Amino acid sequence: MTGTKADVTVALTHQGGGVWQAEYTPMVPGAYLLNVMWSDRQVRGCPLKVNVESVADASRVVCSGEGLRHGMVGHQIKSFIDTRRAGPGELTVTCTGPQKVALCDLEDHGDGTFTLNIRPQESGRHALNVKYEGDHVPGSPYTLKVAGAPDPSKVKVYGPGIEHGVLAAYQSRFICDTRGAGAGQLTVRIRGPKGGFPFLNPDLSCAIKKLYVVSHKITKSNLIYHIG
Repeated sequence: MTGTKADVTVALTHQGGGVWQAEYTPMVPGAYLLNVMWSDRQVRGCPLKVNVESVADASRVVCSGEGLRHGMVGHQIKSFIDTRRAGPGELTVTCTGPQKVALCDLEDHGDGTFTLNIRPQESGRHALNVKYEGDHVPGSPYTLKVAGAPDPSKVKVYGPGIEHGVLAAYQSRFICDTRGAGAGQLTVRIRGPKGGFPFLNPDLSCAIKKLYVVSHKITKSNLIYHIG
């Protein structure tokens, strides 16, 4: 059985007395041609035209995974799609960024479930469209936030807390500006003599987006401290 979008396997069962039963299950709606052969010769009236209509219900498709919300350039973004309760139908996915289209790959597990792998080509907000038989599934289109790859060379550190000073009047605050450095986790380590700091961890407070104010307290003078 051949179709415009997919072919269908037909199973034959011998009922006895020269009678055969044919069964097939189309998974994609559309027009099909059903050929019946006897001794390698086509039976009169064949091929038969069969039109299969969709009974898919996109509202019953379930999508899950962190890959529906955020990801990073250069990394594969993964999510999962379950169509088992939605009936037979065609699943399609597109993901469009500010200027480029992300690469999408659907891994069919053969049981109505799929793994969606997305590889974005740029950072920024992406529109992720998941459709089943032409209709959006619940939550689609998703807003996928893609961050740029982390680049430590673009982090700027400045302020009095990284300069030399006198203990009594020393200002221990400095700024870490991570804007333009991509997604990442900011960590600060201060190395010096034992007992030089009342706290093991400096205080990190976010002043504005991706701009951090770091403060620490020094209790010993005439010593060298390293921040890194």
